[in-house]
Amino acid sequence: TGRTLDALLGESGDFNVNVLSRMRRRFSGQVNLAITENSAAAARDIYDQTLALPQTETEQDLIVAGYSLNGLWSAGNEAFIICYKGTRTFLLKALTPKESERASALQRELGSATHESLSQFDLRSHSAKNFMMMPYYPSTLERVPGLSIGDGQRVVSQISGAIRFLHDSSFVHMDIKPANICLNEQGDAILIDLGSVVKRSTPSTPSFSESTVVYVPRDFQPRPRDNRNSNRYEAVDLCDWWMLAVTVAEKVYGKEIGGSPQTPTTTELKNMLKDEFSGFCCILEQ
Repeated sequence: TGRTLDALLGESGDFNVNVLSRMRRRFSGQVNLAITENSAAAARDIYDQTLALPQTETEQDLIVAGYSLNGLWSAGNEAFIICYKGTRTFLLKALTPKESERASALQRELGSATHESLSQFDLRSHSAKNFMMMPYYPSTLERVPGLSIGDGQRVVSQISGAIRFLHDSSFVHMDIKPANICLNEQGDAILIDLGSVVKRSTPSTPSFSESTVVYVPRDFQPRPRDNRNSNRYEAVDLCDWWMLAVTVAEKVYGKEIGGSPQTPTTTELKNMLKDEFSGFCCILEQ
């Protein structure tokens, strides 16, 4: 049986017991998964997210600014909260200090430049807490049970455009997965969660969570030279492309990702995609 939440957090450092009930209330699904997988790293990530959540004072500040919070967004990504400003709907994500630092760097670099398949975002701070505001989308690709070849090709085309846009600015997303690909009312794919974006060739990126690392081919490098078995990857362009390939394998070809099956290898993915996604496979050959 898995250890208790207290025991998992105790393994990764000190913690405030008063935060635990809020963790369970706001991130119940992720907490249960961390306990089931016996993962101290995942429990600590959830703890950090909980600490960054808006407190009552912050909620009042948002109300003064014309926003009102309305609970968790249950479309496959529990880190986001729905909020309103008048009749317009937004998503709010509480950022860790590192996420805020990375998102700020991206915002400075991009300026007013945008891409239709990359979510726009605004950064706010209050009482030493940082938040990302972005448009509301009704769902994520995670909630779609499967895609036809045609729909899969459309998603690849749209998300590839967003990835190239980031790469042209020397940034790598590093967290391409169904939960971070939103679908708007027209069924277009939008890449979100830009707190994970880092400058190309950053040698020591944040450790990938269990829900992210399963979208990296199990034989993919580069990883730190001193620990090839770690969940840290250097920020290289191919990381984004391979994670998109695993997403296609899951949603178009029904490959089970996560759980007991191993993530496909790079060779297995190329063989799977070579007929219907030949153009995309050419990118993977780089």
